[in-house]
Amino acid sequence: MQKFGVFGSGQFTVKGGALRMETACALYISVLSALTALGKRRDCGWEVCPRRFQLFRLICRNLWVKRKRPDPKSRDFPAPPGPECSGLCDLPGAENFSEDSPTKQFYKDKVLYSQEEITQLKKKVKTLQQTKRRLVKRNENAQEIIKEIQEQKLLSEEGSHVFSSVFSDDIQQLLCRVGNEQKGKYPPELRAFALTLHFYSPAAYEYVRSKFNEALPSQRTLRGWYKSFQGAPGFTAEAFAFLEKFAEARDESSTAL
Repeated sequence: MQKFGVFGSGQFTVKGGALRMETACALYISVLSALTALGKRRDCGWEVCPRRFQLFRLICRNLWVKRKRPDPKSRDFPAPPGPECSGLCDLPGAENFSEDSPTKQFYKDKVLYSQEEITQLKKKVKTLQQTKRRLVKRNENAQEIIKEIQEQKLLSEEGSHVFSSVFSDDIQQLLCRVGNEQKGKYPPELRAFALTLHFYSPAAYEYVRSKFNEALPSQRTLRGWYKSFQGAPGFTAEAFAFLEKFAEARDESSTAL
């Protein structure tokens, strides 16, 4: 009688060269669980069965559980710690932690800067459009005032011509004092406009002044400006300057005809 041990658990007996199959089958059933448990080991496999029993070898080979490869490790960066982090939140500068690379962060900042610049340019365009609309409207108001003065005959034909020529774009911009309640010295252009209009017709001057919310100086202020002129007998320098401009304008009109 020979005894062969398998895995150190259970025995089977060979007597007179003949195998007792019932004993071997019972032994196989008992060690099947052990083979299954040891299936993931590298040092043992289905070959551990007795080579004399080819049937058992084939059965073990078919039932053998192959060892699976482990899942590949993920290369993704771990997510930044949440509000409940314990270690990193206590470090200085942890609030500035970002998972973006420096190049990606650079392009992000560039996009944000471009968006802010576009917003500023849009605001500037809107402001310029509003300024243009106001200037056009102010010009229309000025033309309406000139027309009303002519209809009411507050100003002579010659005076209205001078008034229209003096009422240039620069004067219109200076009249932005309307409604702004600006105080201080009047610019030289505005002073020349007020003195010219008052010289031709004080009534027309008062009418224009009332229409422009008293942006023009009062007549008392104009009388103070007149004191600065030389009051000696004869023609003043201002009168000669006016006559010179009037003659030049007359020559230009005659040449155009």
